[in-house]
Amino acid sequence: MTISQRRPCHRRSPLCNRCFLTIIICLLIIITISVHLMNIWESTHPCITPETHRQRLAYMVKSYSEIMSELNITHWVDYGTLLGALRYENIIIWDHDADVSYDRQYAYLLHDGGPAHKIAKRRYNMYLNAAVIIYEGLQTDIFSWKKISDDKGGYKYIKGSNRDFDLIEEVFNDFNASFLEKTVSIPFADGFVRAPNPPMEFVKQRYPTSYKRVIPFKFSCFFPWNIKYWLIYNRPIHKIR
Repeated sequence: MTISQRRPCHRRSPLCNRCFLTIIICLLIIITISVHLMNIWESTHPCITPETHRQRLAYMVKSYSEIMSELNITHWVDYGTLLGALRYENIIIWDHDADVSYDRQYAYLLHDGGPAHKIAKRRYNMYLNAAVIIYEGLQTDIFSWKKISDDKGGYKYIKGSNRDFDLIEEVFNDFNASFLEKTVSIPFADGFVRAPNPPMEFVKQRYPTSYKRVIPFKFSCFFPWNIKYWLIYNRPIHKIR
């Protein structure tokens, strides 16, 4: 008995043609579904935050700074908002919220019914308390910081909430009180806001591994049609060195 050998599959073989066609159809289906899912994600988590949205965020940040300055409360722009102020003098184009901070000893002035709360409502048409600002459906997070003594005979500021991960908090959030001995005014959205001093060194502590890189944190920014917005057209006014 002879063992029959399988004949190689040539392109002209009907079986090979059917396999190739099936693979192509499967790939097209996968691509179509992927693009559809990306469009759904883009519609709910857009890479570029609409300009009107960013204008409202900037309005909240500047209004907050004006209120806090009027009440002589130690405050500053923080996290991504500080990074945006230093790079672009505005909200970063892919940021969907804003971040500001203050010394927690003044929290009683921001509680509902307090002077900061009343000024925000009466003069700026905003809701403001010790943790958040809300304006036309958008939100700015307010972080409170407590000044305590450190183990070196000096002082540092720690975030007021959630110390479950003390080591992480200490490395990425706690900072030396010297940054706030005298805050500085920096340009922001055709106005000025307060920042820790020196601001560049402070933001390096906030983002020790990424302060030099202009890379979005949003997944949708890496869709092929969005890469151009932050990789080609996005040009910072200032570089953080």
